[in-house]
Amino acid sequence: MIRFDGEWAPAHDVWNKMETANVVANAIERFNAVLPDLASAETRDVVPAVRKRLKEIDLRMPGEYSAPDLTPIALGLLESMPPEEVIETLREKYDVEVDMAHLIQLAGQEAYKSALTREARTFALNMISPEQTAELWNDSPRPAPDGGPWSAKTVQDLLDQAD
Repeated sequence: MIRFDGEWAPAHDVWNKMETANVVANAIERFNAVLPDLASAETRDVVPAVRKRLKEIDLRMPGEYSAPDLTPIALGLLESMPPEEVIETLREKYDVEVDMAHLIQLAGQEAYKSALTREARTFALNMISPEQTAELWNDSPRPAPDGGPWSAKTVQDLLDQAD
């Protein structure tokens, strides 16, 4: 996970988006050079604007969390609470500020995935569909274990893997 323009996102997704923007800017630049009579003011202006914007994007990796004694606490809390409640408990009870990326780093992907699976099962028992669960988790925002946004399929895959 890296911070991309104010939001946490999987590194490969950010890389793909930035690479796509570069490829498109290069293609427009070639078009402008090869076919100058067809180039418009917009196509001439967009390349420097895109390159400038790409340079301005704030990319940050979450720092290595320096409180290893929190790992067993975070793991224990994740066994019975949703991730957001774990973050709140760590803040209130232990006076520690962590975000979702740091919680996942502390507890590990498997513990995070187990907490999500448990919650998805509870939702399913309460007739909350995978589509609704995906919408809730995307609004949280909770990163999907394999990156990208949640969908009904990714929630169902999580439930199927647990069975």
